[in-house]
Amino acid sequence: MSFINEYWWAVLLLALVIILIAIWGTFASRVYSRYKDIEKKFNRTAAREEYLVENEQLVAELEGRKDALDALIKELDGRVMELRKNYVEAAKDNDDLNQLRGQLDELENNYRNTLIDLERQIASREDELQRLEDKTEEYRLAEQKLESFKAHEEEIKKAQE
Repeated sequence: MSFINEYWWAVLLLALVIILIAIWGTFASRVYSRYKDIEKKFNRTAAREEYLVENEQLVAELEGRKDALDALIKELDGRVMELRKNYVEAAKDNDDLNQLRGQLDELENNYRNTLIDLERQIASREDELQRLEDKTEEYRLAEQKLESFKAHEEEIKKAQE
C-alpha cells in the first residue's frame, strides 16, 4: 500500500506539475502575445513617426518647389506683360507702317500722275517745237525765196537799166 500511496502521490505530483506547466504555458503565451502586440504597436508607432518625418520632408521639399514655381510664375508673368507691351507697340508700329505705306502709295500715285502729265507736256512742247521748227524752215525757205526774188528783181532792174 505504500507503493500505491507513493504512486498516487507521484501521479498527483505529476498532475500538479502538468497543471502548473499548463498554467505557466498559458500565462507565457499571453505574455508573449502581449509582447508581440506591444512590439507591433511600437513598430507601428516607429513607422508612423518615420512616415511623419518623411511626410514633413516631402512637405518641405514641396514647399521649396512651390516657392520655385511661384518665382517662375512671377518671371513668366513679367515676360508675358513685356510681350504684351511689345505686341501693343508692334501693333502701333504696324498701324504707323500701314499709314506710311498708304502715304507712300499716295505719293507714288501722285508721282506717276505728275510724270504722266510732264510726259504729255513734253510731248506737246515737242510737237509745238516741231511746228515751230517747221515754220522756221518755211520762213527760211520764204526768206531764201524772197532773197532770190530780190536778187532776181535786182538782176531785172540791172538788166533794164
